[in-house]
Amino acid sequence: MKSWTAVIPVKGLDEAKTRLGLPGDPRRPELALAFALDVIGACRQATSVSQVIVVTDDLEVMSSAAGVTLCPEPPGGGLNQAIMAGAALCEGPVVALAGDLPCLTPEALEYVLGLAEGHERSVLSDTQGSGTAMLCAAEVPLLDPRFGVGSRSAHVQTGCVDLALEAPPSIRTLVAGARRDVDTPADLWDALRIGVGAHTSAVLGRQP
Repeated sequence: MKSWTAVIPVKGLDEAKTRLGLPGDPRRPELALAFALDVIGACRQATSVSQVIVVTDDLEVMSSAAGVTLCPEPPGGGLNQAIMAGAALCEGPVVALAGDLPCLTPEALEYVLGLAEGHERSVLSDTQGSGTAMLCAAEVPLLDPRFGVGSRSAHVQTGCVDLALEAPPSIRTLVAGARRDVDTPADLWDALRIGVGAHTSAVLGRQP
């Protein structure tokens, strides 16, 4: 198994997950932080991940994300620019992950990265099949992130293999958690059905 660097962009919590609750709902930024911490935790526990880089300017994220390399967001903002700023700090295989995958487990991440080893560039599409949960590249210069609306198609058009299509039926439950991004209350309900990480469980008042 290769040694991967994980790059996780996390935007300001006050601006995050606006479709998940009302602007004054205190749990909205708490959940955004919890999602990110569960992703960070899964990456740190994955044996094939040697470094975790978090790209953020949010002070609460910076103080809560233990055991990671922090990278400031580049001027002008933008998700893809943030990913490349983080990737510029590393060498070798790199995986860029969405920060809203509360169901991600180390085992699922290991499996996805194992599939990614067979390709120079690959993508794990999200649950809807139109977005991107993870983008993997054998080398930093090959990453070329196209996150945004219709990102799965944009990544595939630039030569990425969709790893979700390579998972056999026997392993799809494991991969489902890695693909489950959360933007809406319905997404969160589905994430709870799959099983969320400890930080998200704590915010929701559930036992992990």
